[in-house]
Amino acid sequence: MTNCWRKRYEDKFCQLVDAAGARAFGLGRHALVILLKTLDVHEGDKVGVCSFTCLSVIEAIKVCGATPVYLDVDEHLCIAPQEILRQEPGVLKVVILQHTFGNPGQLEQLLAACDRIGARVVEDCAHSLGCSWNDKQLGQWGEGAIYSFQWGKPYTTGQGGMLTVNSTQLLDRVDQQILESATATSVKSELILEFERHVYSILGKSRLEVCLRHNYSRFRNARLTKGGSFLKGAFPSYS
Repeated sequence: MTNCWRKRYEDKFCQLVDAAGARAFGLGRHALVILLKTLDVHEGDKVGVCSFTCLSVIEAIKVCGATPVYLDVDEHLCIAPQEILRQEPGVLKVVILQHTFGNPGQLEQLLAACDRIGARVVEDCAHSLGCSWNDKQLGQWGEGAIYSFQWGKPYTTGQGGMLTVNSTQLLDRVDQQILESATATSVKSELILEFERHVYSILGKSRLEVCLRHNYSRFRNARLTKGGSFLKGAFPSYS
């Protein structure tokens, strides 16, 4: 039954963003790990990232054994195209184009810059579900995209994430990578999610919201990201 519901969810999401395929995950960072590995990001590779980004993006790159290369931002808080062009061709295997707060920045110039240096494009759509550029949805401009549904995102399921790809061939490779990497969701992760539901319910009614959110986030990050432990036992099962 769980697999049936997940497939319906993935199919609906795929239709919503007009992708070739979609796969759901326990966290957006897990989706990014799988997508990067699908694009053959391995130890020693370099991945270009927006210098104004989430720690989860960096963690996902490190899990693949790759090195993040921070690229400076423009006035949109997205990567400045000239920062990509400063890289020698072949140095960056992938560039993650982050659509900060739903803004794609100088998207056409960014895509042209990635093409010029031979970098593959992944879109970070954690802030941009439902956004488009020139009548084409964000997430459809690169080889694939990732979405986060964490509590603070525009669309939230408490936790969760999604991976989308723009070719059926790449989707087949994603499924193979999932089979090689995925494990069942742990009891620990389920308990943490239940705890978060109660905490966020309380925060919504409290005048101490800002202070508590800050301290809770510090606690959660310290407990769950130490040593890359966020990957242990937290992948959804695709068996």
